[in-house]
Amino acid sequence: MRNIICILLSISLLASILCVPVSATTEKIKSSDISGFINGINELTQKYDADKDFEVTSENIPSENFSEEAPTYYSASSVSENETDDVSELNFQTCRLIVQSDIDFNDYGAVEKVSGFENFHILQYKTEVDAKKAYDNLLNNPDVISVDIDAVISVDSVEATRTDTEKETYTREDFYNCWSLNATGMDKVLEYYNDKQFPEIIVGVIDTGVNYEHELFDERLIRTYFNNSGEDDPYDESDNNGHGTAVTSCIIKTTPDNVKIANYRVFNANGSGATSSICAAILQAIEKGIKTLNLSIAFSGDLEIQLSILEHARKNNTFIICGAGNSSSNIDIRSASYINTSDDTCSVGASTKQNLPAYFTNYGSGVDIVAPGLDVVSADKDGTYTLFSGTSASSPYMAGVFTTLTCVCPDLSTVEKMRMIKASSTEISEPYIKYCFETGVIDCLALFGFDKLEPVEISLDAGIYEGPVTVELFAEDGYEIYYTMDQTYPSPKNGTLYTKPISFVGDYFEIVAVAYKDGVRSDFSRELIHAAQIGTDDMFTITDDGIITRYMGDTLYLKVPETVNGITVTDIAEGVFAESSLHGLILPDTMTFLGDMSLWGGTSHNSCVYGNKTIKKISGKNIKILGSKAFYECTSLREVDFPNCEQIGNEVFYFTNLVGAHFPKVTTLLTGAFYYAQFLRELYLPNCTKMLDDAFSMCKQLQHLYAPLIDIDVDSIEYPDWEFNLAEEGLLNTFSTTAQLTYINLEQARVIGWGKHEFGGAFFRSNIHRMDLSKVEYIYEIPWPQANFFSKIYQPLTVELNLPATLRRCADAKGYFDDEIRNYVVYASLKTYAEKWANDNGVKFIALNAETSIAEDIEPVWDKYSYKPLYFDARGFNRTYQWYGSYDNKIGNDVAITGATTNEFDPGESSKYAYYYCRMTSTDIDNYGKIISSFEVNSTLCQNRFYYMSAKEKTEIDYDNHLIFSTLCAQKDMSQMVNIPESMNYYTVPSTVYKNYYWYGTGSSLLIYHNGGTREEFTLIVQGDVNGDSAVDVLDCFAVSLDANNQKNLEGHYKTAADIDRNDEIDVVDYQQVVNLALSA
Repeated sequence: MRNIICILLSISLLASILCVPVSATTEKIKSSDISGFINGINELTQKYDADKDFEVTSENIPSENFSEEAPTYYSASSVSENETDDVSELNFQTCRLIVQSDIDFNDYGAVEKVSGFENFHILQYKTEVDAKKAYDNLLNNPDVISVDIDAVISVDSVEATRTDTEKETYTREDFYNCWSLNATGMDKVLEYYNDKQFPEIIVGVIDTGVNYEHELFDERLIRTYFNNSGEDDPYDESDNNGHGTAVTSCIIKTTPDNVKIANYRVFNANGSGATSSICAAILQAIEKGIKTLNLSIAFSGDLEIQLSILEHARKNNTFIICGAGNSSSNIDIRSASYINTSDDTCSVGASTKQNLPAYFTNYGSGVDIVAPGLDVVSADKDGTYTLFSGTSASSPYMAGVFTTLTCVCPDLSTVEKMRMIKASSTEISEPYIKYCFETGVIDCLALFGFDKLEPVEISLDAGIYEGPVTVELFAEDGYEIYYTMDQTYPSPKNGTLYTKPISFVGDYFEIVAVAYKDGVRSDFSRELIHAAQIGTDDMFTITDDGIITRYMGDTLYLKVPETVNGITVTDIAEGVFAESSLHGLILPDTMTFLGDMSLWGGTSHNSCVYGNKTIKKISGKNIKILGSKAFYECTSLREVDFPNCEQIGNEVFYFTNLVGAHFPKVTTLLTGAFYYAQFLRELYLPNCTKMLDDAFSMCKQLQHLYAPLIDIDVDSIEYPDWEFNLAEEGLLNTFSTTAQLTYINLEQARVIGWGKHEFGGAFFRSNIHRMDLSKVEYIYEIPWPQANFFSKIYQPLTVELNLPATLRRCADAKGYFDDEIRNYVVYASLKTYAEKWANDNGVKFIALNAETSIAEDIEPVWDKYSYKPLYFDARGFNRTYQWYGSYDNKIGNDVAITGATTNEFDPGESSKYAYYYCRMTSTDIDNYGKIISSFEVNSTLCQNRFYYMSAKEKTEIDYDNHLIFSTLCAQKDMSQMVNIPESMNYYTVPSTVYKNYYWYGTGSSLLIYHNGGTREEFTLIVQGDVNGDSAVDVLDCFAVSLDANNQKNLEGHYKTAADIDRNDEIDVVDYQQVVNLALSA
């Protein structure tokens, strides 16, 4: 039989080879054009960049769209601390332009021109002046689609500042025992897989080159002889900077030995290079067949060539992994490169030893995952080891993990692998960070499915405790518990072995604990525990009327007692704690206010903590009013807890470090309540009904505001004419300089704004993209797109206004400056004032109905890799939501899910329903109670894969196309390939019957019966079984060879079974893989 197989294989292989040249020649012609483009760029950089000392700037230089007026751009570096509007010049130091055109065009004096990749042309000019003149001319050339400056960009790392005593010498042992491996569990993953046999995989690194003689890289590098930095030998990728060497070592750190690294040098010794050089290197890597590329690069602006290269990479199945950046910015808002934010790439943020985001990392929904990026031990260019920081370290770490996952799961698509990585990540425990990162820190143990011990039980829950605390840690017998109290990951090397209870008072600690046994570990357990020392009489002086006037204690966390020397505490005098070193303070339950109470008819004095520089958390159970400037310039204050507070006075949180807050009972915010709380990220005010001016002005980091009941008290105000200035009764300056707040939902507000002004207003220097309103009557101001420097260094805006039938008057859409770009779109009911206003102002109008309502639909699939709740965003007025469970893939007579009445829903692991969807009801009601319009809109259906079967090893389920792919042949039971829930009603149909046994091969069916009486059918595809007999043998090999040579075509599911690489064609590659399957079977 083996001889027969060999003869058939030989004949088939020969025939296959004869068929290859035609398609290969076509591809070669295409490749030669790209090769010419690459070589041309390399020659330009070598010829013209060698003597240039590039200076990297922070400018954003996106492509100009010639259908609109070209905007002016500001560099981040041009914005001074007092936020002046200085304009920086566009940078032409490469003397090159990147032009996109489908036809011949005037290049206005270019000395050289390189073409060959799609419709892009690289134009070289003799001087910067020549390049600038050509740029201005090309902007107005109708033959040109786009023109970009070939900008100078840089590597993207963070230099950690250390004293001489902190500088250490690191070794190879330190490299492989780095905290970054322990914290993610990658050390155990590599320990398991290092002796496994995987095929060679090459990862590309585009950077400053590599020290290929470093001991760490022995037999791990693939020489590319690629260097287009314009510096040194163009055929030598050696590293004169060190960044590329460090990046390469981070991939080595996280991959088994079969993974090799190919380095493409594009940067000079200063770490700078041209955009065109990087584009050429990406194309070269793709041409060489590299499927994973790391780019630890600080890209600048959106260039059209980037989009085309990304599409080229996608078509060639090359996945680009890059750093998110190190400017502590929201990449969803600040103008960023296509490459750093595309859905087709992976953008990686940086984490610390505490598994928390690093202080420098960029953030936003565009960040796909967070990985170690601070003080990571790495290789240095001089052959030693050093510490490396920045998302430049996080990106290659992720690239290494992704590549290792590819070794283990070679058949998974990039999308599937990324879903696995995100879903298995460790949730970030930093408070109020929900809208900064959609996923967490990479967790390699969970990702690769390693067994974990039961987590450590911590005896106390997170919270504030009065008096000494004793914390006990519990784990199963035989486990060793290691813990830390500085938030770092507790490895046996770094942590403390738990032997007795932990006791403390007058301080707070975050206890992190991990259990270990026989090389297996648990997930970490973490609780932040505050233990306030209860104050004693000798710590205070107090007046007869209950006012504490002096504090003489030295604890770090204090609970002020209810009585001192038998006198009930009612207030604490100004400055009592101003100079203390307290980290935490609990006010007595006998106090009902804090701060200046003159507006409420009380005492006029600053608060007891006014100006304190050390306090991080303050709480007060019975405080009802936070008086004016209560926490003024408490620059370390991050958290507050006032569950019964009802009113917040003027400038209470001015210049604090507050990151978030929840005030469940606050009803009123006075002027500037949160003014200049510049680190505030999230704020929850569920019962707030009134805000005065400047409430959130200068909250530069605010991303989420929940205030569903906010309304303006206007019942006593008349509107004699349009020029009436509401001042305090409107939202004067309320959202001024909230540069990261892109969406506001003020469904109860009736009045907004006070009239636009060049230097003030409710939305001055804001970045609002969308405003939802349901009851508004008067809008004295609308968000201004591109009216200040904030919006000019951020993404260009189109502001969406959802305007109800209650609207009586609205400010016009005219800007302040003649060159302003005004992009508005109005969604509203037909025949309303909003429609008339849009038409009068030349604003795009869209009738709001079920067809135009959906802004963001729900995810199509819910499974074990879903990492965030289902979310349905639909435009409407006075909206209500209801989630439904369905037993089939149709919307109809379904079951309303109790309690699921918001636009978010987390199904968990419930297998009750096969599908979920959400229904939003919109009702637009005018000022007289008349319903102007009403509609319902449903989301699409989300398939709940917990309801269905799941794939076992060597099996994959394509739920969308109802196909089950498996490499398991000769199976008598489909349960060997899929896990089927006991609650599921199903029936299987084999593909053949042989010797009284059912055999499940290609063409077998799995029929699932739903409670509603409907049926779904899944078809089994056994890869290589092209005749349905469940075996993969010589007959299958012969049939595939005939199809590959166009002699006899396979059809239907048999063709699918032959297309092993799933590229919709049967070729020699599929044939060879079927042969391998036959031999292994």
